Amino acid sequence: MKYKHIVFDIDGTLIDTESAAGKLIKENLEYTIMICQPDFITAEMVCAALDTIHDGKCVEILHIGSYDNEPFSFEQMDKFTKENGLQRISDCHREIYLTNRTKEDKLETI
Repeated sequence: MKYKHIVFDIDGTLIDTESAAGKLIKENLEYTIMICQPDFITAEMVCAALDTIHDGKCVEILHIGSYDNEPFSFEQMDKFTKENGLQRISDCHREIYLTNRTKEDKLETI
């Protein structure tokens, strides 16, 4: 049977396992990359294939440009968190790649 569906954006969760505070070393990141599935995919199929993720309250930002410049966006989110009485409880972060076939300075990531 053939199914027709939209291919959704890639969603990535990353955790920095070893880098010193405030310094991003890409080689130290551990990734979980996900993609939204069409309606015909059942919960049983997903549970058989993937780990379950439980998210809580989070802070998001639209980062435009090279992934190498992400630390600036992280600084902005850290500032927002502190100014709003929030506390980061994990070094894990998720990325949603909105564009991937464009020039580096036009990449959009949440």
